[in-house]
Amino acid sequence: MAIAKLRKGKYKTGKPWFMVDATLPDGRRSRKFFDDEVLAQNYRDKLIRDGTEALSIPHHIAREAWDCHQRLLSHGWTLTTATDYVLTHVVKFQTKPIIEELVKQFLDDTEKNSGVREATLEDLKIRMSKFVARFGDRQLHTITLNDLKAWNQEMTKDGLGPRSRHHYLTKAGQLFNWGVNDCTVSENPVAKMKLPRCEHGEIGFLSVGECEKLLRAAESTTMVHHIVFGMYLGIRPNELTRLKARHVKIDQRCIILDADVTKTSQRRVIEFPENDLFGDCVMAWLSRYPVRGAPTDLISPDNAYWKLLTIRKVAGVPWPHDALRHTAASFHYAMWNDAIRTSHLLGHSSTKMLSQHYKGLTTRADAERFYRLRPLGSAGSGAGS
Repeated sequence: MAIAKLRKGKYKTGKPWFMVDATLPDGRRSRKFFDDEVLAQNYRDKLIRDGTEALSIPHHIAREAWDCHQRLLSHGWTLTTATDYVLTHVVKFQTKPIIEELVKQFLDDTEKNSGVREATLEDLKIRMSKFVARFGDRQLHTITLNDLKAWNQEMTKDGLGPRSRHHYLTKAGQLFNWGVNDCTVSENPVAKMKLPRCEHGEIGFLSVGECEKLLRAAESTTMVHHIVFGMYLGIRPNELTRLKARHVKIDQRCIILDADVTKTSQRRVIEFPENDLFGDCVMAWLSRYPVRGAPTDLISPDNAYWKLLTIRKVAGVPWPHDALRHTAASFHYAMWNDAIRTSHLLGHSSTKMLSQHYKGLTTRADAERFYRLRPLGSAGSGAGS
């Protein structure tokens, strides 16, 4: 119990002072001065009251508090900070669903409210299934940074490369962000994690000779527009599968990719200027092989992926990652050396990626040969024409 006395006096100026002179329960002496007697009295009463309450604490609670204090001391934590943390990050979430149930809610909410495309949603479901397989019986707030690091190591041992592991962890981060907004977890530990680094390496693309072989193999198939639009216009593979006849405006010498077609959900217009090597090349292919069918008909066949595999085999050409789009970007940039123009063609929001990965990959001379490739039966249909 604290022993506290209120003492009074005056400064040399005549101004009164009030001092609480106390002996605390641990034996330490404390002196505190006040200019106001009421404040001094209240402080004295509090010391006595706190001392009385301390004496009334059951021994087993006092013992436990002391043990916890000793364990926290080396970490720079106090009982108060530890209690605040548990109340904020643990107790308020202990009645929340386990991750397996939570992921179902997350996917359902994403499907209904985010407007993501079907392919994106399917990819998210696949990524989430792996997260559920690893942590499904736990609650989201119990997943720590160390848990995620261990999961990353496990995926490495399972043979997953940096890019795949990066994608899995990124999708897990989306779940945590959703959980923060849904008051299911207090923070996103993925945001604190150093994600696997995806080494891009040098961009791979098709040579002019390989492009000619591919085009010749495609000319007699329903894939000719898919390949021409990918190879010359740099339209993304997933965008090509959503492109319809109505998007191709031959009379206006352009293709209009609506927001429901593009990856970024932003409208993009690709023009084929007249008396321009690029524009005349694209128009030569469209004139020889006009886009037919109803306005809502898709440009690419339903089994485009498998048809492309067959054409690649017939042509006998190598196939680097995203070959058609990278070929379009490489030759376009080499031809005009204009990062803004090529970025616009590709639908990039900045020129940074283009300058880092495409500069100097090929020559202007090869780009000219590339843009002079024409359909069979056209004047100057070969690469050397």
